[in-house]
Amino acid sequence: MMKFAAICHMYKAVKFPLRCLMSARHLTMVNIPVTNNIKLVTSSENPLKTACNPYLKDPSKNNEEAQKQSKVRVVTSENERPIALIFSWMLAKEKHVTKFVKFYISNGYDVINISISPMQLLFPVSGSQVIAADLLKFLYTNKELKPKVVHGFSVGGYVFGEVLTHVRNQPNSFRPVLDSISAQVFDSAVDFEGIPAGLSRAMFPKLVPLRVAMEAYIRYHMKVMQNKATTHYMQSSMSFHGTIVKAPALFIYSKADPIGTEEGNLRLKESWENAGIQVQTKCFEKSPHVSHFYHHPEEYSTELVSFLAQCGLVPQNFQTCVSKMKEKL
Repeated sequence: MMKFAAICHMYKAVKFPLRCLMSARHLTMVNIPVTNNIKLVTSSENPLKTACNPYLKDPSKNNEEAQKQSKVRVVTSENERPIALIFSWMLAKEKHVTKFVKFYISNGYDVINISISPMQLLFPVSGSQVIAADLLKFLYTNKELKPKVVHGFSVGGYVFGEVLTHVRNQPNSFRPVLDSISAQVFDSAVDFEGIPAGLSRAMFPKLVPLRVAMEAYIRYHMKVMQNKATTHYMQSSMSFHGTIVKAPALFIYSKADPIGTEEGNLRLKESWENAGIQVQTKCFEKSPHVSHFYHHPEEYSTELVSFLAQCGLVPQNFQTCVSKMKEKL
């Protein structure tokens, strides 16, 4: 009886650490804006030091005037710093994204959080593609920042597809930026077919008439703006399905999600497995779009930690605890 009680105690102590880490209030973070859509988050206990450089390096541009595009934060660090790239969902509230940021910060990562607005999605040439280029230029400039984990939510998968497209177009310059990625996590990933329903729901989650009208407009927009929008969505989708990043992946989705559908995730899984990528999946029955952690915090936490442990991306003592828990149970 005592042994059973001890095992139960160990189970609870190990199963819930992610939840505890995410809700830890003593953790102080420093937010460093890179652009309006890109934010570097670092721990106050071991913060990155930055300075503002007048030019954003673009290895594809040679003349001085072309280099003068925008300012960029330049990081100074004596050692390489592991980075988690979090591609947020559309109109995500900071308090919700912070739960995931805290988890990675607590496990020794700095975080780069990438967001996108509705207008930047609707007009990708001046929106999402600029964000993708700025992210790559920032990482190219600051080579001591080593992306280890990509954690994308919903439309974040599309934005990562734009990053991959940019890398394909300039492989000699930007391919090394992604070489350090060791794990990929995509929560409620959306292909371009889900843009009308996904964007309209994000903009009007409760006002159904406006949501219906907005979805109809977006479908019209994608039809009329074929060359300025839809073609780029399709190119991003092709880059995402044919990704050049071969790190193991975890897909988290729900059977009840009409936006990041089970069918879409399984198609992506098949594409990646055909390319030799190891893919794990976690499918929930009824949780809404990008709400899987909210409705299933313990299952989500356990799945995420287990996957990252397999990839060697959580502290060794944390991985040992997870292994011991599984052995005991």
